[in-house]
Amino acid sequence: MFNSKDIFITMVAVISLSLVLCIHIASASTVDFSWLPNDDEVTVGYMLHYGEQSRVYPFNKDVLLPEPVNNRIQESIDLPNGAWFVGVTASG
Repeated sequence: MFNSKDIFITMVAVISLSLVLCIHIASASTVDFSWLPNDDEVTVGYMLHYGEQSRVYPFNKDVLLPEPVNNRIQESIDLPNGAWFVGVTASG
C-alpha cells in the first residue's frame, strides 16, 4: 500500500491546518504527498512548506486547489538526501 516515496496526509481543518512530519531520504528523490481535501467552501488552496529543521521552512510550494485524484489532493516535490521536515497548510 505505501512505498518509500508515498506519504499520505489527512487534512480535516476548515480554514487553516498545519501538519508537520519528518522524512529521511537516502538519495535525491521525488516525494509524493496526498491528502483528503477540506470539505468546505472556504479553502482556496494549500501550501507545502519544507526545510531541514522543524518549524523552519525556507522552501514552499503552492498547490493551489487542484482537482482531487481518487478523492485526494496530490503533489510531489524533489528533495535532496537528508532529513526533511514538511508541513502542509490550507488557506481560506
